[in-house]
Amino acid sequence: MRVFILSAALLLATWCQAQEIQSEGIDYFLPKTGVRIALKIAKKTYHPGEYAEYADRYLKRGDVRLEPEDNYELLNIRLLSVGMPDSTKMYSIKMDGKRNINHVDLNEKGILLAINMTGVDESVPPAFTSSPKTAPLNPRDFMNADILASGSKAKMAELVAQDIMEIRDSRNQLTRGQADFMPKDGEQLKVMLEKLDTQERVLSQLFLGTEDMDTTEVVLTYVPTKETDKQLLFRFSEKLGLTDLDDLGGRPYYISVRDEHSVPSLHVSFGEKREKDDSGVCVNLPGKISIGIHSKDVQIATYDLYAAQFGKVVHLPIYFFTKKTLTKMRLNPTNGYPESFNMENLK
Repeated sequence: MRVFILSAALLLATWCQAQEIQSEGIDYFLPKTGVRIALKIAKKTYHPGEYAEYADRYLKRGDVRLEPEDNYELLNIRLLSVGMPDSTKMYSIKMDGKRNINHVDLNEKGILLAINMTGVDESVPPAFTSSPKTAPLNPRDFMNADILASGSKAKMAELVAQDIMEIRDSRNQLTRGQADFMPKDGEQLKVMLEKLDTQERVLSQLFLGTEDMDTTEVVLTYVPTKETDKQLLFRFSEKLGLTDLDDLGGRPYYISVRDEHSVPSLHVSFGEKREKDDSGVCVNLPGKISIGIHSKDVQIATYDLYAAQFGKVVHLPIYFFTKKTLTKMRLNPTNGYPESFNMENLK
């Protein structure tokens, strides 16, 4: 990641210097296409209950863990195309009287977005934010005076377990219509049952423990350059979360890239073109590729996209931009393809 940031910074600095040196023109980049891979990961932290050691004796629960434990789960994977400056595709548009070019729109990275109209930069998803957590209920707020007055931990555990059993018995009597004081209507019954459920849940946590869950998003950037069948992308462990690529404790996840050998046309006639008639305006005709992420033999995610580096560059002729014509063009910010192209003859 540090290498990418440094490279991008040097690339942008080079572009800025070129802008100063060649003031009569505008230098720009065409993009190469990367893939933003967002991993949504949940971290579940188990906290043993205060009376966990008595769970088997009083609640007949021999499966209760006595030590804290962290577990991770990979919830989903989302893929999105992103554009970045291609240092091998740097060009210059001359701003002179021969060309009817009155506006060149670049993004902050120096990538060409539009000619003679306003471009649309790629939309970056908002930063991931976890859902707010509700404050946990305090079990001692649900203890009666006898429990709070107990002189030992073992005695408190015994009395709490008795209280849990009484709560369960009260709920059973209510649902069977056998309670001494039955509610007047269904709504009142619902409220009473909800209160009993809350009391049992909070008191049971003293034996069974609690589990907190934090959800985070980790973003990886992958730039495909050629077909690949099984390239290691990341490793993931249920005990450690994301691990280093060389950590065999993490389950490997692979990425595959398949070239579909499909390039869109420009939908415009060039006529008879000569190299000296080059306008300085270049666009990408990107190639279609298919990306798959899998672990072992299980396909996790697939994504089809047009990538600039799997296609070719087209140099537009100067007669597209003479004083007799007004050409408006908007490029896709991730692959440099002219999604909007209109050429109007002027009288």
